[in-house]
Amino acid sequence: MLALPLALAFVGSAAQDPPTILVGEAMVPVSSLAGDLGSKERAQVTNWIEWGSSLGYEAVLDESRRVLLLSPIDRKPVGKRSRATRKSSRKSRANQSALSTKLALIEATLASADALFPMPSERAPEGEERGDWLGATERDSLPVLIELRGPEDLPGLLTHIEESHPYLEQWARGAAGYSGFTLSRPLVGAWVAAGDGLEEWSPNNELVNRLTRLLLVERYGRQPRWLDLGLAWQAEMSIMDSVYCFPARAGFVHIEEHVDWGRALRRLHKDRTRAFSLSEVTSMPRGTFSQDAMHRSWGVAEFLVKRHAASIRPLLSDLAEDRLVHGRTYGSDGTWQLIVDYEPSATTQEALLHELIGEGALDELAEFLREGAK
Repeated sequence: MLALPLALAFVGSAAQDPPTILVGEAMVPVSSLAGDLGSKERAQVTNWIEWGSSLGYEAVLDESRRVLLLSPIDRKPVGKRSRATRKSSRKSRANQSALSTKLALIEATLASADALFPMPSERAPEGEERGDWLGATERDSLPVLIELRGPEDLPGLLTHIEESHPYLEQWARGAAGYSGFTLSRPLVGAWVAAGDGLEEWSPNNELVNRLTRLLLVERYGRQPRWLDLGLAWQAEMSIMDSVYCFPARAGFVHIEEHVDWGRALRRLHKDRTRAFSLSEVTSMPRGTFSQDAMHRSWGVAEFLVKRHAASIRPLLSDLAEDRLVHGRTYGSDGTWQLIVDYEPSATTQEALLHELIGEGALDELAEFLREGAK
């Protein structure tokens, strides 16, 4: 069971007042966080406070001051407690309890990420932006989590993001019908708390999954999709005992599909005789979904966590290095452009596994999957 920290609701201060934010249980001016956050991070926090306060969203920093959370709130009632205000007070207490749960899940997810893929100590080379390299000792932005009260608030969020990041204009148009998204630049993960058609849905699972992915790209840049999602599903299953976040999946999800993925792996691998290949997980490019690749991606991530946790960080570093070398095109004048959807081949990724784990890595992995990730 998670220990739930106490937390109070917060609404951004009026425009003429210095912005304040809840950190743990204390309301503090954003300016007082200079010892923990750089000037760009404080400006980022202030920007999100201003956006959220106009729509009735609270802005909260976790106690380690590493993650910014925005979620809808109900203001506390004041004055005489009528029947209506008593009902509102109960709703406010429920809101505070929900916030405490979210903060506890943030801390649990941070602890998981810190253990498996801690922040690298290397500085980014001159000219490289954070997220293109292996991480940097100086941050310029915090991972931002946003729980939207409903789909009606999504257009306003997309507009706000697009205004500060115009290159996302085309993406924002396509995201208008999403129930959630995760961006690497800016580092934002958002999901709808409730809405029509969201029956098999868990906002807290969304938080764990999307924060894991934000921390991964913050620390080691953009990773192959199977590894990005596999580690997020591994964290979700480990912390929540279930999986509810299925990016790019459409259609009904049966209740049994949220748990016992080990059984699904045993079914997939019990009678097979051919060797396992990472092409079976790299066959799920961005924007697509495959149930078999989903289970296998989780299984490979579980294999790394349970059997070779010490190899995760160097694997992520090697993959980030590969993206730097091969994930861009160069012009004759020396300029370059990122290949947005670049991923190393399955053969390249297998070679990295063999180098880190040993030549028998894929055989050991195949046996692990046959046993249902045990």
